Amino acid sequence: MMCEHTYKKIILIIIGFFVMSFLTCLYLLPDKALALSETDRHTYRLAYGVTESTVYATEDKLENVRLHILRINKGANISFKIGTKKYYQKNSTQKSRKKKLKKWMRKNWGLVEVAKIAKGYERSKDRAGNVIAAVDGDYYLKDKFSGATEGNLIMEGNKVRITNRKPFFAVLKNGKTVIRGARGKTSDVREAVGGHLILVKDSKVVISKKTHHPGSPRHPNTGIGITKDGAVVLMVIDGEEPTSLGASWHELGVAMKQQGCKDAIMLDGGGSASFLTKRNGSSLKYRNTLMEGVPRNISNAILVVKNKKGNKKRVTGKKEIFMKEKNTVLKRDSKGVYSYKIKGKAKKTGFVNVNGQSYLFDKKGKGMTARVTICNTEYLYVKGELIGCSDENAEKIAVGYCGADKDGKNLIYAYHYGDKILNIGLNNIEKKSNGKMKEWKNLPNVPWGPEKCNIKIVNIGDGVKTVGKNAFQFPVTPFNDYLKKKKAGLSKVVLPESITAIKAGAFINCNNLKVLTVPKKVTSIGEKAFAYNNGATIKFTSSKPPKIGRAAFKQSRGSRKKNYLIVPDSKQWKSFLSDEGNLDRIDFTGRIKYVK
Repeated sequence: MMCEHTYKKIILIIIGFFVMSFLTCLYLLPDKALALSETDRHTYRLAYGVTESTVYATEDKLENVRLHILRINKGANISFKIGTKKYYQKNSTQKSRKKKLKKWMRKNWGLVEVAKIAKGYERSKDRAGNVIAAVDGDYYLKDKFSGATEGNLIMEGNKVRITNRKPFFAVLKNGKTVIRGARGKTSDVREAVGGHLILVKDSKVVISKKTHHPGSPRHPNTGIGITKDGAVVLMVIDGEEPTSLGASWHELGVAMKQQGCKDAIMLDGGGSASFLTKRNGSSLKYRNTLMEGVPRNISNAILVVKNKKGNKKRVTGKKEIFMKEKNTVLKRDSKGVYSYKIKGKAKKTGFVNVNGQSYLFDKKGKGMTARVTICNTEYLYVKGELIGCSDENAEKIAVGYCGADKDGKNLIYAYHYGDKILNIGLNNIEKKSNGKMKEWKNLPNVPWGPEKCNIKIVNIGDGVKTVGKNAFQFPVTPFNDYLKKKKAGLSKVVLPESITAIKAGAFINCNNLKVLTVPKKVTSIGEKAFAYNNGATIKFTSSKPPKIGRAAFKQSRGSRKKNYLIVPDSKQWKSFLSDEGNLDRIDFTGRIKYVK
């Protein structure tokens, strides 16, 4: 017989098992969806039954989100085509494309921007019509930069790649559009493109808040969905910039559901996110803000083609669906004072950017009247609205936080779009500040987002103590032809005497930055802080060398332009730079000049 102690032990094990099962189920259950609240929109008619909308909205924390939405109603005289770099070529026909298919599949699929895939289709001999819209397609395999799709790819009935691993959007041979699961039927499919995840299924958001990109929850993202009435919705959400936060996978699902989608999947995103349309007879243009400032080369794209031949079908369904019912409201009272609220309760203090315009609110959500000074530039807010700036050339300005304390509120940044100047300074509204800048784990998380390719001048105000990790890193990616050749825009950085540390990767790849003076109080320079800045001159003013991280001055292979260090003529510097071990560690192979 079992003793009493054994019984208690078994009971505890059983209780523990049920508790763990319950907690696991709770974790896996999809979260209650948050709705986006619309503040403004601009709508364009691309064809009968096809509308494009640029929507400005806010999420539950009053962060900005900009959405690009294409709605193709049931019955519209439209064809969906999936394209790749090497499939649609000049004067090609369906027969010739099928013949060449196996040849390029065995080799390199190739990567190219969406606009060129669309152009390739329009140069084919047997095209159905002209491309009026296009978005990026499936994720692609990066091994050896092959460009093969992660999921299913079917073009004109040709099964280019069948993986049974991912859900997919498909156009059937009878013309119907569907979204199917990973092991969905493909024998009746004419066109198909894989998706990374299912976002919405049977009108429910099934992607959890806890499931997101490993680097950062929010990115530019692309999705495709089908509504109850048979409309196809293509959506790209801008992200990683001052005027649009981006979206997590869950939030993309919420947005797709708000647009009436019964089923929806996520396509590629981040730097691949591309949304092109042709308005009023104009050429096909990118309408979204590109994360890297320029288009990325990708594997495949979804093309929306306006057919030459009419179909005499009746178009049904709504032209657009508004996102206006839940979270946020921006109001202006009879006295001209702005207020910002969530579900009737004010929850936002500080700066809010709505539709590209900056506002300033107090703790009660009422518009403040204040003069905010950021790096010797004064910004005037009256009743919450930014109405003036001491920089006469500044027209469009984005203001936000970039500090390491108090949710980033210890430091403020202001980006001037016109003259491409970024000012960073202490928050003189909060008054208390440790002056430390945030350290960003990933390059895309930097709040000035895609403008990092375009920023020419950075002014950092007195009192700021650190330059954050990856703060001004210029993106270089093998998937982007533009960035391989393009130089970083950043050419001038003004650092105050209060700076004590320059963190890792702060100025990596800034190959247009010719001269930078390191203040006397700087005691540490992080790993690869100035890496790949070929031909840069770095001036040190302190007689004692700071602690310098590994590969701080590493240069590109084969670079003829060597870095140039100008340092004080002191024993400490001479001892440091005469040690070959130190030079190897910081990877400095350039010229050195000692000055008195």
